Amino acid sequence: MIFSDPPPTFTRSQVDNLLRSVQNQAALLSKLDSDLGKSREYLAKVVKLKDESWGAAEEMLYTSEEALEKTGGWVEDSTYTA
Repeated sequence: MIFSDPPPTFTRSQVDNLLRSVQNQAALLSKLDSDLGKSREYLAKVVKLKDESWGAAEEMLYTSEEALEKTGGWVEDSTYTA
C-alpha cells in the first residue's frame, strides 16, 4: 500500500504573510549581525591593548636580574644583613 500526501495548497494571503514574516526576520538578523560586528571590533581592540600592556609587564617580570642591577632596578643584596 502506498501512502501519498496531497500537495499542500496555500492562499495568496498566506504566502504574502509568510514573505513579510521572513523579511522581518531577515531585517532583525541583519541588525543583530551589525551589532555583533561592532562588539567584535570593540573586543578585538580591547584584547589587543590588553595584550600590549601585558607584554610590558611580562617583559619586566622576565628581565634578568643582571639587567635590573645595571639599571638600578634591584637594590644590591649586600646592603642588607640578616
